[in-house]
Amino acid sequence: MPKFDNWKQAWLFAALIVLIVSCCALAKPERKARCDLIVQGKVVAKYVAPIDLVKLTDLPNVETLIVRIEKRLKGRQQSHYIKVRYQYWEGEPVLPDSILDSTKRWRFSLSRNHRCDSSLREMKAAKPETQKSADVDLPYFKFTGETEGLTDDTNLPCYVLKPGNYRAQK
Repeated sequence: MPKFDNWKQAWLFAALIVLIVSCCALAKPERKARCDLIVQGKVVAKYVAPIDLVKLTDLPNVETLIVRIEKRLKGRQQSHYIKVRYQYWEGEPVLPDSILDSTKRWRFSLSRNHRCDSSLREMKAAKPETQKSADVDLPYFKFTGETEGLTDDTNLPCYVLKPGNYRAQK
């Protein structure tokens, strides 16, 4: 600690420290969650994981949806279908079962993630082999039946959905 000749120097030094600390705090404001796209649409498919990882490990659980965009409220996305990854930790809300209700429209606030772009073909799980080397079909995707224009070759731009950034529309 520096030595001061009088109280004025000590006061100026303290004021300078407070000023530096407050400027540093202002220079690093809290980052708001990025929102690249806000859409309304229907969920046409949901990936159903065979194991709920959040209950078995310290990893977050991820639910993957395919959404047909009916209305773009913010952002640009040319594709009519997008892949939406919903990641949540233990204690955070899971997506409601009604997410696959084909009569409901949903509003999603999403952020873009180019690293998880894929085609529907790439998303479909490979058939696991049994001990007898026979293929078994497991129901990894639940479809609503409203998939007009969605083929295995459809490229699905990927977006991330955070807990609380979705709601059912009236």
